[in-house]
Amino acid sequence: MKSNFDLEQIRLLTEVEDIRNKELGTKRTGHEVCIVIKKHIQPHLAADYKVVGPNVYVDDISTEFDLLVVRPEAEPRRAAYESSQVQVVLEIKTAGIRANRQKYPFEIGKIRKKFDRVRMENTKIWGALVMCYGTIHPKKETSINYEEIRRRGLEPYNYGVYTLAERDEPQWGKWETFIRDLLCRLN
Repeated sequence: MKSNFDLEQIRLLTEVEDIRNKELGTKRTGHEVCIVIKKHIQPHLAADYKVVGPNVYVDDISTEFDLLVVRPEAEPRRAAYESSQVQVVLEIKTAGIRANRQKYPFEIGKIRKKFDRVRMENTKIWGALVMCYGTIHPKKETSINYEEIRRRGLEPYNYGVYTLAERDEPQWGKWETFIRDLLCRLN
């Protein structure tokens, strides 16, 4: 029997797959998927926090973030949130990271640097990468362990990595782990 988190993960992945099938283009698909993730995170948060985004900024950082978790009273100033109001930054990937074997670690490094920039402003901020689907070509077998590359590139820096499905197979428990880790970072 599936847990409530697993059932929610199935609903979330079904919504993401529906968006992917609409062929809206990369930017719009990413935007729509962020809205789905936001919708699924918010009910787990206490009234002390809210999810904002997609496409949000932190003061003095020229990088756009997919989603932020902030205090409920936080309001953007000049289209950006003060770093003291930000608790978590989230990078959401709909269907993998487009890069070959040699460039994949570099792409993960770019995400880490994005998280590092915001952490320099507020050392309490936590960053997490949420991959809805870990591979771009879900049916194509590969010898590359992309999950391992993601973990080696982010976890040593105390950032989270959560892949909800790999090759169209749900990775059971990943959504629950993400939500539990997120809540731990907020308490």
